[in-house]
Amino acid sequence: LDQWKLSTIKAKRHAMPFLPSEISESDENADHGESKSKLPIAIYSHGLTGSAEMYSYQTTSLASKGTLIMSIVHSDGSAVGVKRKNNGFLEYDQSIGKLARKKETYPEYVRARRRQTDYRSNEFTAAAQALLELNERNIEELDKLGISFVGKLNVSDFMAAGHSFGGATALTAVNRRPDLFTSCILHDPAIDWCPDDCRRSLLPKDRLEDSDLEYNGGTAGYESEDNKKESPSVHDLDMFFLYSNEWKDRNWGEYRLIHDLFKRGQLGRLNGPTDVAFIYNANHSEFSDSCMKLPLWLSRLVKVTGPRNPHETAEEIANRTVTFIEDVRRKRFSRTKLQ
Repeated sequence: LDQWKLSTIKAKRHAMPFLPSEISESDENADHGESKSKLPIAIYSHGLTGSAEMYSYQTTSLASKGTLIMSIVHSDGSAVGVKRKNNGFLEYDQSIGKLARKKETYPEYVRARRRQTDYRSNEFTAAAQALLELNERNIEELDKLGISFVGKLNVSDFMAAGHSFGGATALTAVNRRPDLFTSCILHDPAIDWCPDDCRRSLLPKDRLEDSDLEYNGGTAGYESEDNKKESPSVHDLDMFFLYSNEWKDRNWGEYRLIHDLFKRGQLGRLNGPTDVAFIYNANHSEFSDSCMKLPLWLSRLVKVTGPRNPHETAEEIANRTVTFIEDVRRKRFSRTKLQ
């Protein structure tokens, strides 16, 4: 039971923001001007049966690098044990999952998940707009605590992120509001659960013309007609697709198509830091905290943990995510200097 424990860190609740410029004045971006003294921002969306609290390792890893991160609890019935402000609980919706049990109802199951993603992406966008408003004006709840983010957020460094269902949510939000975000981090994204407009934007026919692979809309195809929307596109942003070995081997999350686009230079912004990678000997659940909270023998027995120590897997996920973020910022800084 050596894994039956979580690490603890000293923390001060409602602490004042520790700005990046205070962390280091000697790095290569120290002369980047005003944006260097502001906090980069991110929003993280949880997966099915998850919650904001279940992704504390990944979100606090980002926060430890100076990013202000908002972790959402979605209200569509995909989260478990969500406590409302009135002390009631939002129940997990089990009815949709029943559609996946039979082959004949599986297409309707996927369509139902896509409708949920549509709802979740609206929550994601609303959260992003609320976060951006904190840079303009304070709210009473924060003011009472002596906290203010007014003028302290770097709105030109805004990351959308999520795992599984949350990856589909973040990608859909970015597709619909690319003006709000600068990059997208996708941990085992459930691409098939993205609505039609997002799947078309990510996997358009013109980017697959020279590929040996085909894409016809995923499960049950497209429900709506193509509106021939030219731009903007998710490919105008920098994206990081990080898969578990489990999803890579099963080709879930359209791994082969995404990797094919990447190899041919068709994924993300031209000459940008967009990347596709996977974690060896890792399972899908290891992006969340769940595998670290279970005894190792039990998590392996129910096959939610791979052969590695789940703490090491979580650390690699965090490190590779941070490496991508640093690459995005470094290349953005280089472009700024050239201009």
